[in-house]
Amino acid sequence: MEINKQFVSLDEKKKEVEILQNKRIEFLRKEQQVAAAKRADQLEPYEQQVRDRRKECLEKENTFNQAIHELEAAEKVVEKTKKAYIEEERKEEERKKLTIDVERFKEFLPSVREMDETKQKLETLQQSITKLTNDISNANSTLKRKESEIDSLKKGLSKKESRMNDRAKKQDQVHNLREKYRVFHEYTKLRKNQWYIQKELEQKESIYKRAEKRYKQYETIWFQNQAAVLASHLHDGDHCPVCGSISHPKKALIDKDQVTKEELDKVKVDQSEKHQAYQAILADFRLCTSKLKEQSQQVATYEVALEHVDTEMENTIQEGQKLSEEVVALDKLAEEIEKEKQSIERLEREVKQAREEKEQFEASLSKQQTEFTTIHATFNERVRNIPENIQDLQQLQLKITETETLKNKLDKQWKEIQAQLQQADKTYTTAQVNVAHAKIELEKIKTIVQQVEALFKERLKEAQFLDEQMYKQAKLSVHERERLQKEIELYKQQIATLQKQIEELSVQLQGKEQVDISVIEEQLKKLKQLYETAFERLNRAKNNAEKAMDIKKNILTVQSEVAALEKEVATVTDLFDVLRGQNMKRISFERFLQIDYLDQIIAAANERFKSLTNGQFYLIRSDRQETHGRQSGLAIDVYDAYTGQNRDVKTLSGGEKFIASLCLALGMSDVIQSFQGNISVETMFIDEGFGSLDEESLQKSIDALISLQQTGRMIGVISHVDELKTVFPAMLEVKKLKEGYSKTKFILK
Repeated sequence: MEINKQFVSLDEKKKEVEILQNKRIEFLRKEQQVAAAKRADQLEPYEQQVRDRRKECLEKENTFNQAIHELEAAEKVVEKTKKAYIEEERKEEERKKLTIDVERFKEFLPSVREMDETKQKLETLQQSITKLTNDISNANSTLKRKESEIDSLKKGLSKKESRMNDRAKKQDQVHNLREKYRVFHEYTKLRKNQWYIQKELEQKESIYKRAEKRYKQYETIWFQNQAAVLASHLHDGDHCPVCGSISHPKKALIDKDQVTKEELDKVKVDQSEKHQAYQAILADFRLCTSKLKEQSQQVATYEVALEHVDTEMENTIQEGQKLSEEVVALDKLAEEIEKEKQSIERLEREVKQAREEKEQFEASLSKQQTEFTTIHATFNERVRNIPENIQDLQQLQLKITETETLKNKLDKQWKEIQAQLQQADKTYTTAQVNVAHAKIELEKIKTIVQQVEALFKERLKEAQFLDEQMYKQAKLSVHERERLQKEIELYKQQIATLQKQIEELSVQLQGKEQVDISVIEEQLKKLKQLYETAFERLNRAKNNAEKAMDIKKNILTVQSEVAALEKEVATVTDLFDVLRGQNMKRISFERFLQIDYLDQIIAAANERFKSLTNGQFYLIRSDRQETHGRQSGLAIDVYDAYTGQNRDVKTLSGGEKFIASLCLALGMSDVIQSFQGNISVETMFIDEGFGSLDEESLQKSIDALISLQQTGRMIGVISHVDELKTVFPAMLEVKKLKEGYSKTKFILK
């Protein structure tokens, strides 16, 4: 086996040597390339010198060409400037004439300016005279028209004033008829209202009686059932808690028609509401009847029977309408008379003012006509001394401006052309000097370039380069030269190493033969790979199976535990959500109980609140859902009978809020006593709040407290309202002293 490996290694190395021998020519060429690059590297300074001198020569040649171009351009500019100079020189007479014209025009300027001012003044006077003439004419027309209007208005005013004698009498008649109609209309309105209230009273009375009857039936059944419940706990020999007997031959039995305490309370609340509605309509009926009686007495003062009120009211309307129309016509006539008087006064003032203005216009006209005649004569005298073409100020000023502009333009052009000619001569001289200097420099650099190129060619021949092109092809960078050198050295080293190894292997294998076992080794290698692959897959499958069984057991165990816990959690969560209010209505169990008590408190409070607010307000528990996670159910709204809408109690005024709070407090007291029979709220204190009530609400609140006191309760009120002092029979008066403490005393009436 080891011998075969050595034979194989020997063959491989021989092949490698053969491959390297085939590359020998290539590496010989690389050696020549490296040698040429080294020689070319030594010529680099000479090449750089040639390159620099050629570049400098090119720059000098460009400078020389540029100097020639500038010389030609300067020569053209000189010729062009000389032509322009000769042309401007010929304009000397024109420049002198313009100077004389400007001076002559300026001599006339003061006189023409004064004449222009006089001319404007004459035009202004002429316009003013024309305007005054028109104003005088207009004033005469206005005076005639307004005097005619005054005469016409005075004639019409005298006729209208004669028609105003009966105005005051008819106004009194209209006032009396309106009062009579108001009395009749109020009577018919009260009569109709009484009829509607009476119908509603009969309806409410019927509803109340049915509710009262139903409540008594429920109450009877409930008391009977209570006796039966008590009897169910009695045994022979026990004392009856009602009669004390120890014998119970005939116990009370539970009726099949049972009534719960909740049903009884609900029926009681309904009966209370119906009774309250009946009492309210009964009070309205009595009040309406009283007002109707008072109104009937007022009708009697007009000596009209009650059954004829409607007919008499129609007659009153017709008579009142007729008189009203006459009074309205007279009122309009009075307004017209007043307006005409004011118009006459206004016209008389305007006539007076117009006459004064006319006199002023005539005086001004005479004065201005005299002034115009004097100024116009002076103006005509001055005009004769000035040429006609410059008598106008604007024309003269324009003439001066145009002449000065043209003169300045010609002067400026003359100065500019002189400067341009001087500059052109200077530029041409400078260009000639630059051309001569550039030509000398160019010839010098050309000689230097020839010398450097000859030296460079000589060094190329010495370095065995036929020409400059061959030299450039041989040039290599330092990196590239080092890379080729390393490749050559590595090639030589590989050949030497392989030849030495071949010699050693040939000595070792001398007299030995190679055995062919490649087929057996290939089969063994394949079988070994198959075995290792199969064994690895088997172990991996066993491990996966064990892990899968463990995972399955864990999943089943956890699944059963999770199912039990989820069932328990669901039950507890549902119960907890119900108790803490996480439900559709956002009401907790505690709040549910509070809502039941609140409904009863509101029902008891409404018995007083409705009467204290004249039936306008009615407290109701709000079912609206609260926001921001707050629980619902305990909010209170108020029903406004005037608008027919519910609104928040926060919208009530200060006095209305106090009345609502008082009624709720009293209602809560009633509910507490109804649930706890052995608890009696006999004393109540009310602190402030009365000061925010108006007179009517204050009186009703006092009446409610007095009625509450009459039930046996003691009511204490803490207030600064003086009206309360006369209501209560006893007072504890507190006075603050300057010494820093208060003094109290009881006052009994």
